[in-house]
Amino acid sequence: MNKLLSEGDTYQVMKKDPILSLERKIGKAISELKEQNKVDKKKASHLTPKHTVSPRIYGLPKIHKENMPLRPIVSSINSPCYNLAKHLADILTPLSGKGTSYIKNSQHFVEKAGQIPIQPGDLLVSFDVVSLFTNVLIDNASKIIGDILRDDDTLKYRTRMTSDEIVELTSMYFKWQGKFYEQKEGQAMCSPLSPITSNIVMEHFETKALDTYPLKPVAWFRFVDDTFVVWRHGKDELVKFLNHLNNQHKCIQLTMEIEEAGGIPFLDVKDVHSQRTSHHHVSAKDSVVNTLVHRALTLCDEEHRNDELKHIEKALNKNGYPSNLIYKAIKKQTGERSEEVVDDEHKGITFMPYVKGVSDKI
Repeated sequence: MNKLLSEGDTYQVMKKDPILSLERKIGKAISELKEQNKVDKKKASHLTPKHTVSPRIYGLPKIHKENMPLRPIVSSINSPCYNLAKHLADILTPLSGKGTSYIKNSQHFVEKAGQIPIQPGDLLVSFDVVSLFTNVLIDNASKIIGDILRDDDTLKYRTRMTSDEIVELTSMYFKWQGKFYEQKEGQAMCSPLSPITSNIVMEHFETKALDTYPLKPVAWFRFVDDTFVVWRHGKDELVKFLNHLNNQHKCIQLTMEIEEAGGIPFLDVKDVHSQRTSHHHVSAKDSVVNTLVHRALTLCDEEHRNDELKHIEKALNKNGYPSNLIYKAIKKQTGERSEEVVDDEHKGITFMPYVKGVSDKI
């Protein structure tokens, strides 16, 4: 993490914790908005930071990549900007997800992909944005969002704040090993604002890129930073199209993966996993079973659904999961009545920390 923070111009060490000055700045701004009747008294009290803590940064290893680089995550809960960021995210949310490229989840993708008339020679392609959140430049995002807000006739129904006030009320900093850093560029992972901001920027990016290229893909579906494309113009033109995409903005760069054996993974629809699970509490393991069964039931067609369920059962059995746990999940999600006897007598609840080798026996 120290190496990550010392590289490039994204992060800058701050002389001291800005939490008090930031609380005052936000408090003053909210107070002025309240005096102008742009936020009511109750909302102003909720948005004004009190007894906050500095955001903390930590890293999640990308185990699927070479040398397992860290993905920087900033935990901003209870930070000075957290409630304000959630409020601004609610205001901005209606601005995205309106285009034909929008994908809500895996099931939505399966529904849309099923309507594509695939022809012999069509290429299935996946484009992935390199580190999207940290490469969405603040100035660029602010300009795009500001322009959209100024043209938004429905903004007055969601807030009395002006577009400039919405754009300006943001700040990104965090603490790491006793030092405080300002994130000068990009969006912070885990901020309530980052997903919606990045999505708006990507919609602007893809619209401009597609409108300015003579050859169009048959389909272009995007979920945050992953894009599924059906291409009908051959591999040579596909390489030129990738170069065109990467010339749109210096910081938004895409990598490309072309289909293998007639398929390509996108949103876990073509599932690849190691068939191994890690050591977790039983409630987390129940969630693993329910998630895998739900995906099989919602994403697989009838022809392959039973094969996928058998594959899941076999993989989970190897990891010590009993078959009756899998059958229970299937019955629950298909609406079948379970024969399990449930004791409704309330005997009280107690909570304890999970300790490997001890909690399991209890």
